[in-house]
Amino acid sequence: MTSVVKTVMSSSQDELIAAMDKLRSDSVAVQNEGAQIALQAGKAALPHLLPLLQEQKAATRAQAMYVISRVGGSEATEAFKHGLQDDDESVRAYAAEGLVRANDPAALSACLKTLNDAPDLTHLDMTPAVESLSEMGLEAVPPLLDLLMDDDEMTRLHAQR
Repeated sequence: MTSVVKTVMSSSQDELIAAMDKLRSDSVAVQNEGAQIALQAGKAALPHLLPLLQEQKAATRAQAMYVISRVGGSEATEAFKHGLQDDDESVRAYAAEGLVRANDPAALSACLKTLNDAPDLTHLDMTPAVESLSEMGLEAVPPLLDLLMDDDEMTRLHAQR
């Protein structure tokens, strides 16, 4: 390898390490900066992101799962399935979204279980699962029809979307 290639690779690794530190920040703006850097790195960020799913802070786990759900694909299926058990609803919601993007057979079930998790604060009728179910097409319709009769108003609203 040439010294220029080594320097670029080292610089990229340093940027990813710095991005992971940003994801651990208490500032949402700083976390978002870290997420953007990791998103730009794509799959190369996975080895740095996966350990963040073990962090104590829910916001860090959620930001990491958000990025993984967008870049991970089928390589991150186990992380997504594990994320469905997380205590934090955002982690669960992004994990379900990741399963959809990975075309995993468990995606529909995961989205139905996380239907009410992590609503958009400005649009309470929208959740990551609502968006993912709409991407799944007709296969999602039959179980959603049952949820239109649910006792919970938000579940009915999310199923309608």
